[in-house]
Amino acid sequence: MLDGRLLVDAHVHVARLPTLSADWHAWATAFGEATPIAELYDSDGVPRPAAIDAHFAAQGADRVLLFSEYSPKTTGIQPIEDVLPMVAANPERFRPVANINPHLHYPPAAELARQVGLGAVACKIHPVHGGFEAGDRMLYPVCTPGVRPAGCR
Repeated sequence: MLDGRLLVDAHVHVARLPTLSADWHAWATAFGEATPIAELYDSDGVPRPAAIDAHFAAQGADRVLLFSEYSPKTTGIQPIEDVLPMVAANPERFRPVANINPHLHYPPAAELARQVGLGAVACKIHPVHGGFEAGDRMLYPVCTPGVRPAGCR
């Protein structure tokens, strides 16, 4: 809570450390010294759900949107399945966010439906990281208002 209001951390990546690029690790070393990585991850670089939950609780975050990422050219691949243990640990605090990359997901609408079926409450389309055009026709069924793949609400 922040001044009695619900506090939502609307963009969080909690990825398995081995899935992240060397550039990410360099950035985290340079700028993330305040984050207790050794407490939040096990020795294999896998997030500890209870520790992650406690960390966000201590920060006052009531809800946290956990992003997946499918960008092998830049940040790597952090599949939606990797955030599901955090969601299971505290489904009130954590919600998964889908990510679609038309270079990896065919057909994209079916992949979005799959990720929604896993609990995704939103979808991130990231052309810069994914290496595709924002107007890529493959994304029309995912982005077009009124067109929803089976399984989407």
